[in-house]
Amino acid sequence: MRSGEEGFSAGLRDLFTSDYTDEHTVRSSPLRPAVPTRTTIHLDIQLIERPFGDPLVGPLLWREVSQVGALKTAQRQSLREAGFRVGHASSSPPQILQRLLGMKSELMSDIDSYGSNKSATRQVTLLSGSDAEIQTSAPYAKWNVSLERGGSVDLKGIKNARCVFRIKAEELQSGWARLQFQPEIHHGRETLRPVASASNWKLRTTQNVEPLFDQRFTLELNRGELAVITADDTSAETIAGRFFLTGDDDNVASQRLLIVRLADIDHVKGVAVKK
Repeated sequence: MRSGEEGFSAGLRDLFTSDYTDEHTVRSSPLRPAVPTRTTIHLDIQLIERPFGDPLVGPLLWREVSQVGALKTAQRQSLREAGFRVGHASSSPPQILQRLLGMKSELMSDIDSYGSNKSATRQVTLLSGSDAEIQTSAPYAKWNVSLERGGSVDLKGIKNARCVFRIKAEELQSGWARLQFQPEIHHGRETLRPVASASNWKLRTTQNVEPLFDQRFTLELNRGELAVITADDTSAETIAGRFFLTGDDDNVASQRLLIVRLADIDHVKGVAVKK
């Protein structure tokens, strides 16, 4: 996917494209060390911004991107009620999605009449079973959001907040991976908190985290396939999906499209390090 970052919110772009680092601890042993095979999963992630209500991220897009095969009906309905729309596209995406991604498509040249994209692109490499945070919103100083918990909906006031998808990747079989998407609201003051690492607990500067467990979903992708996520622009303004994937830049409302492509899966024999 091609990066086109002109005009995209600088602060959000910097956070979105920040590096992800895995931490590993090598321990000494009198035994000859085993040489493990590391499975790494490569993701191409693009965040595209269009005017709010633009049909290219609404009816025209969902006419061509499958929502039926991606999730079960009940889960898809629960996500829609929370303001999210989720779909799946093949390694040969439909023409509208190709154009949004910056691919060449002569047949879709008239799409330019809707205006150009603002976008940011990030490449993420994860060990199978690990996760990364993808921020999809600019910071909110204060807002009221409707959160669903166990079938009931609460209106909660949150300050100093940002919206994050925690994406966990796990290999299923050759060429296939399972991606779990956990929406989270990070809010409040940043303070030192204990965080679990690969080998122990460490202190890290973090905010309070509000996981939206009822909106967690999983997609199984083959190499080259894409997950497509955006807000339901017909939902109420206090619904979570509107905060995750819409914005207001210079008093102009915008809508964001998060696209995650399974780029590749590698199996690399690790190097044993002797201490």
